Amino acid sequence: GPKPTTFAPWDGTSTLLYDLQAHTETNLGPGSLGRFSPDGTKIVWIANPQPPFMDGDVMLLDLVTMRGQSIGPGYGASFQSNTRVAVSRNGTGNNYVFDVESGQQLTDDDLRTAAAYASPTASFDGDTVVTANGYYLRREYRSDSPFPRSRFYLTDPSTRELLLNFEAYLVVPAGSGALAVATVPQLTGTRDASGYRTGT
Repeated sequence: GPKPTTFAPWDGTSTLLYDLQAHTETNLGPGSLGRFSPDGTKIVWIANPQPPFMDGDVMLLDLVTMRGQSIGPGYGASFQSNTRVAVSRNGTGNNYVFDVESGQQLTDDDLRTAAAYASPTASFDGDTVVTANGYYLRREYRSDSPFPRSRFYLTDPSTRELLLNFEAYLVVPAGSGALAVATVPQLTGTRDASGYRTGT
């Protein structure tokens, strides 16, 4: 729907948190686009990002208590579940997962154990998210750019049952009982100077 007229125009550099019911906005300072936890109680963003892809300060804000904290450096962050934040580092390969409940970065052994519940195999590729219904959605890359082709696995962690297994370009949780799916693009037209073709 239309943006409420009570909101000021975005300044183009700050992370803004909007409350659509109270019609209030909170400026969190210079930063990236915020990402919400599946249950909507937390938000994570990169404060003071250094363009184009240098690390900033990964910030976590509890929307119930409005208490914020820095969880470390990074240039990208998103929730894997309500209690886990996946953080990407620039060029170092030191990507990590932050556990909100313990306040600690998870070890490789922790991640492998968690992935075993989310995948038909025990491998961990850092690309598992939890849906609103508590299912694990894991992405397994099958091809490279410009249009990555991936296989997605949706599993029930309580029973380890594989619920869905299909190929797509991108899949994200879309609320209770729903997934938003972008199909694998069908290439059209001629190749450009780099050898790429557009797709639909």
